[in-house]
Amino acid sequence: MGVCLKIHGILLRRDLEKREQSRKKMRKNFLKVEISEFVRKIVICGSSHILRIDLQSSNFDSFQKN
Repeated sequence: MGVCLKIHGILLRRDLEKREQSRKKMRKNFLKVEISEFVRKIVICGSSHILRIDLQSSNFDSFQKN
């Protein structure tokens, strides 16, 4: 019976390690997406400022000439 418990404990530990690795991978991928989305928004905001686009407006008739 002790051997069964030991094997069961090893299997549980492996399962927990796999879950933790999966969580870390998901967190890493989430951060990659969040950072790339953040950078994209900064680029859009910077471009709109340079081009003087009103981001509050829903249409793109708000271009202004420099």
